[in-house]
Amino acid sequence: MADIISKRQKLATAGTIIALAETGLAFMHTGAIGAIIGAAAGAAAYVYADDIAGALGRGGDHIPSPQVEKARKGSLGVAHRLLNGKSVREAYAQDAGVTRKLPEEEVFVYQQAAPSTRLLDEEYSDDFGGVSLDASAFTFSDLLATGWRPSYEQIFLARLEDGTNVFITVEQAVHIALAGSTRQGKTSIIRQLLVQLCYIGCICILLDPHYTPYDVDIDEDWTPYTPYLRFDPLKCKDFAEMEKILRHSATAILSSRKKLREESKSVGMPIFIIIDEYPAVIAERPKIQEYVALLLRQGAKYKIFLCVASQDFQVKTVSPQAGGAIRDSYKTCFYVGGDKTTANVLLDMPVEPRVEAMLGKGPTMLRCARLKHASLAYTPFTDNQALEILLGPSTYVPLEAGEDTGVNGNGFDMIDEGQGRREARQEEISVAPILPEKGRKAEDIDLNAAIAVYNTGATSRYQLAEIFGLNENQGRKLKETIEEKAKHVGG
Repeated sequence: MADIISKRQKLATAGTIIALAETGLAFMHTGAIGAIIGAAAGAAAYVYADDIAGALGRGGDHIPSPQVEKARKGSLGVAHRLLNGKSVREAYAQDAGVTRKLPEEEVFVYQQAAPSTRLLDEEYSDDFGGVSLDASAFTFSDLLATGWRPSYEQIFLARLEDGTNVFITVEQAVHIALAGSTRQGKTSIIRQLLVQLCYIGCICILLDPHYTPYDVDIDEDWTPYTPYLRFDPLKCKDFAEMEKILRHSATAILSSRKKLREESKSVGMPIFIIIDEYPAVIAERPKIQEYVALLLRQGAKYKIFLCVASQDFQVKTVSPQAGGAIRDSYKTCFYVGGDKTTANVLLDMPVEPRVEAMLGKGPTMLRCARLKHASLAYTPFTDNQALEILLGPSTYVPLEAGEDTGVNGNGFDMIDEGQGRREARQEEISVAPILPEKGRKAEDIDLNAAIAVYNTGATSRYQLAEIFGLNENQGRKLKETIEEKAKHVGG
């Protein structure tokens, strides 16, 4: 230690002598202003001698000596402020007993570097009874083992690095975006959210073109969900069926709930429509973009929520027709890595390369109603045991070797014991054929719903006819009615 202090003192003395020499030259050539600058330089050399010594390998403890503390607080500290515009360096603020409010731009950097120190918007109980689990490796059944259960007021999202559990209410979910590369955990997050929403009784619809009742490659069971989903997810793999459901949700259901709200009545149970592999869906059925855009803009007020999963959320990928503004409607965002542009638009911030390298299969960047800034967090692995605890046992029955695979050709014998439960729990959405035997007329269509659809870009008689189940002539009449209404409002 004596050797270290000695070297430090030598370096500080050398710096001071150099500064004094520069001060003298300044008096000769530049007058008082030069002298002040020279004095400030000398003071800075003395104050930062520890850092200089460390950089040159001449010291090892970096412990500010009493002389340094005195210099910082005294006249040399004034010279330091002249040079830097700060009272002390941030690295020494705690040593000197000084606290200051970080400017906004520094807060941003600080929060990125140390997300575990960030606080949630408000204090709330997490009902885990002080149980501590490893934030980086846990399953959803681990959470359930503590006795906690999902509720309308507590939907579990993730755990921060400091162990804080992040919850939102059902209505705070608004719309959910899941972004990131394939096999990086988006599907597990869908399972995590869906099991909670089914458990508390929301109307849930799963639209996944790659759905399978049991993914044998990763031992992922989906059969416990089936009794709680409004429609059979195997049938909802069909793109035409997806379009029918989304069209009905964005027109008939949205219109019906608007009327209920106008009458000061409850709009009904929350509806969650989960769409996986969204780019593949709209590539097959481009009109789905219009319905999704309408639901993103208006659905939340009427408890119709979307959960959309995509590898990225660039305009060219998810909304080439609707534009990028609708991405602002996603208030809960999970980003598991893979596209920096997506991170910027969904999280309202860039993701550091160090953090980007950590993301996937658990680690995620999360932005939601409970977090002021997007944070590094950890989602649990949604294991089959958790589904059994909340929703009931699996109905997957593997076939014996050589047994006939049956009509569906996928090797499963699906036992739909929950059909009655599904019909009893989900009562609102119906996609019964829209066209009555004699066909619908333009005057049968709710004008407000038609105007909303028209405003999304469906302005031709053919588009309106297809959306509302009209023939071409009635589509033309509906278009004329909408445009006449627009003229009247404009006048």
